[in-house]
Amino acid sequence: MDSETSKVKGIKYNFEPRALSLIVTNECTAACTNCCFNCSPKKGTTMSIDDIKYYIKIGVESFKDIQLIVLTGGEPFLLGIISLIEIVTYIKNLNLRSRIVTNAFWASPKRAKNYVSALVAAGLNEINFSTGDEHQKFVKVENIINACIESVKSNLDVAVNIESHEKSHFNNKTLSKHKLFKEFFFTEENINKIKIINGMWSSLDNELYSYKNNKNVKDLQKEYMRGCNSIFSSFSILPSGEMAACCGLTISKNEYLKLGNVKTSNIKSLFENQYLYFINLWLKIEGPYKILEYLATKEPKIKELPLNHSCQICNCLFNNEILKEAVSKYYIEKIPEVFFKYQIQRHVNNI
Repeated sequence: MDSETSKVKGIKYNFEPRALSLIVTNECTAACTNCCFNCSPKKGTTMSIDDIKYYIKIGVESFKDIQLIVLTGGEPFLLGIISLIEIVTYIKNLNLRSRIVTNAFWASPKRAKNYVSALVAAGLNEINFSTGDEHQKFVKVENIINACIESVKSNLDVAVNIESHEKSHFNNKTLSKHKLFKEFFFTEENINKIKIINGMWSSLDNELYSYKNNKNVKDLQKEYMRGCNSIFSSFSILPSGEMAACCGLTISKNEYLKLGNVKTSNIKSLFENQYLYFINLWLKIEGPYKILEYLATKEPKIKELPLNHSCQICNCLFNNEILKEAVSKYYIEKIPEVFFKYQIQRHVNNI
């Protein structure tokens, strides 16, 4: 799909992002197969504290609706606990919410208590933990449980994302059967204080390798059968200063979602350039699954593509030759319907 193909004129729409995600480092203590950001212990590009504060500052100044700053990676705890406390304090002083996404490599029982307590005192609101078969090659599940326990004790919003597929050895049931987990969370006081997400582990390469998923994981697809909740609602900044159009999950594979560098260009202009392309609105309103479903009615061979994850589909809409050609050929037919849905959505949200 040519970058100019889905440019549209005369269609006016506007979204304000509510979250800024900072990929503070592409270094990680793990080296998971098919890591979305291609992170590993060998990669060492990391934002400075001054850069992090600058990105937050220009983000908040440019977009009045930003409410949440997400610190992710790679592994953000590689910045060091002192630096994380400084950043979280900075976010708190701007009256914003903060979230950290981590694999909990740091969470021995003592360190989990000390680190979580310090971050909560600095103003941290949410913490997300990533685990699964791949992660556990590098981080013990006990670390995840230690961190979860201390986070719940400190009244943080806690979520655990378990990346899984049909042949996974570790899933939500495995976690719930762990003695340490059961002792703390299987009580009336704590059972509803943690959110467990069965995420779909998927390949984001362009060879379309697809993991098979069991029914429980496939149920997640029902959630994906709606508009993308990331594009326009959030954007990401990489260690290089490159700006990504969404949470950045496919950014290492998808040049189209790279908007430009905030060190050399105006951040608001980079964001608003997305309005020129209909496919962005289409992704926002109907989402990758619905787009794929529509294109398959036009080109039946599309049904044969082994795709199982919304971000994998999105990546292929821009990189797979069959899908690129179909988007270019048929997107015009969808403009009236998608724009009508946008107007309805905007009206409802304003009520």
